[in-house]
Amino acid sequence: MGKTATVENPSKVRILGALLVVIGAGLAAGMAKLMLWIGDISRNSDVNSAGPRWNATPQEQQITFLILGAVMVFGLSSVITGLWQIISGKRNRKLIWLMLGLWIFLLLLAWGVRFYF
Repeated sequence: MGKTATVENPSKVRILGALLVVIGAGLAAGMAKLMLWIGDISRNSDVNSAGPRWNATPQEQQITFLILGAVMVFGLSSVITGLWQIISGKRNRKLIWLMLGLWIFLLLLAWGVRFYF
């Protein structure tokens, strides 16, 4: 018969948790910086005509910030999941399901936006 369950090595889980923290923090910080940059450009499009411009409708801006915000939340969830793995040496099934749900939400959001534009 096949294996019924595998025991994860706690040190391996902690290493993967640290990787999740690094990737999630980079993702969240990158999205936050991008949101601030786009917000600054959209507010100053009329004032600074020589610099970068972003002339989007309010609805397009909302969709853009929704996508960036969702990716940022995904990154923050990765940080939380990674911290849990570092501290406990175990995987938390609830956090894994939360991450899967956020990933599915991002896929559906991208699919919906594709048909909007």
